[in-house]
Amino acid sequence: MRGFLYILTACLLYLLLSSESCNSRQDSAASQDAELTKDLSVLKSEFESDELSEKSLHAFEIKAKQKLVDFSDYLNIYAVRPTDESFRNQARQMIQNLFVSEKVRINNRLLNEPDRNDLTVNDFLNEKFGYDFLNLKFDSIRISQPLHLKNGLNYSGSLKFSRILKANTSADTLMTSPARMEVEIFVSKVKKAFGNDTLQVWNVSLGNIH
Repeated sequence: MRGFLYILTACLLYLLLSSESCNSRQDSAASQDAELTKDLSVLKSEFESDELSEKSLHAFEIKAKQKLVDFSDYLNIYAVRPTDESFRNQARQMIQNLFVSEKVRINNRLLNEPDRNDLTVNDFLNEKFGYDFLNLKFDSIRISQPLHLKNGLNYSGSLKFSRILKANTSADTLMTSPARMEVEIFVSKVKKAFGNDTLQVWNVSLGNIH
């Protein structure tokens, strides 16, 4: 009889502890869900707000640096003759999406062209580059002017970077010394679809490159 009581007590303790452990896991999961919902709510509020915090501006500056790197990656695909036309068209569209408008101007020094003209994004992309191979890199990217409120509506700033270029054409191999350049960056509100909703959210874009 005493042995039976020991077994019964052990079983009850196991069930009690298991129940507490399960409840603890459920409480932890519920807490994590609540925290995630809170974070998403804060993020949504920040994206829709009329002004951005210093923390958010810093995050957009980091994002702008990444978009500048993306630009060099897409251009390495777009400006090479052997690239398949469908890939070139996609790269062109992705390049255009990086800039705040089609009126943005890019200095031809970016690809070491001798005329050093400022061209609109579309005119720049319409240039006959003629590269068989292109390795364009943007190094030492740093904030030269932090993002700040402009006209009470948008934020603007700028990045400085070092352009490094190696390329092959049918007639020559080109290796240039690093060139210091600068790009404007803008954070403004754009319309974006989220499911069935369309919200005005903050977005970072590139501006003039010179």
